[in-house]
Amino acid sequence: GGDAVEADGLVYQCRTDAYGAYCNAGPEYAPGSPNSDRGWVKMGSCFGTIAPTSSPTHAGPDSGGCNHPWRESDLESYAAGVRVEYNQFLFECKSDVHLSKYCKDGSYGPNGMYWDMAWNKVGWCDGTLAPTKSPSSTPSVDPSTVPSAGPSLEPSGKPSAGPSAGPSDAPSSKPSAEPSEKPSLAPSDAPSSKPSAEPSEEPSLAPSDAPSELPSDRPA
Repeated sequence: GGDAVEADGLVYQCRTDAYGAYCNAGPEYAPGSPNSDRGWVKMGSCFGTIAPTSSPTHAGPDSGGCNHPWRESDLESYAAGVRVEYNQFLFECKSDVHLSKYCKDGSYGPNGMYWDMAWNKVGWCDGTLAPTKSPSSTPSVDPSTVPSAGPSLEPSGKPSAGPSAGPSDAPSSKPSAEPSEKPSLAPSDAPSSKPSAEPSEEPSLAPSDAPSELPSDRPA
């Protein structure tokens, strides 16, 4: 069980349950044969993709099997061509003389993993299966309440209400209206135009070019 083979450009995998014994039952159960689904599961195509199956049609609530839900208590009454409803879908017991016998087995009911061995899904009985609408070509008027996962490619037309979490890579073109709360780590390249309000705690390393206008309080 579990072996994968190719037939007519399709990949088939042998079932891993007891029905995998059909994989060695002869040509009449070989991949691609009418009875291949008894032992083999069609996995996909070797070249490109398998054409999609057609959508189920709306059978309507008055269709034959829509008024007859599938029940395990009715297994003995299920035969080829019988239609039942399960989960609002219409199923028909396969017409194959061998496969239709599985309709009487609860393990192959529409609620099981191997339902397609015994039943064909032919439509739906009620509700709507309409496709979803295509996305709009224009953005929404109102912004979403959750931010996007990635940054936008262009800056917004207005500045943000709060500061960013980290500094920008380049300095701003204009100085801020108010000084920062903390001093910078390095001195500026040019001296300030006005002297500081208080003298520095340490003297300068070199004397000034011109004497001061007023003598100091203490002699040198």
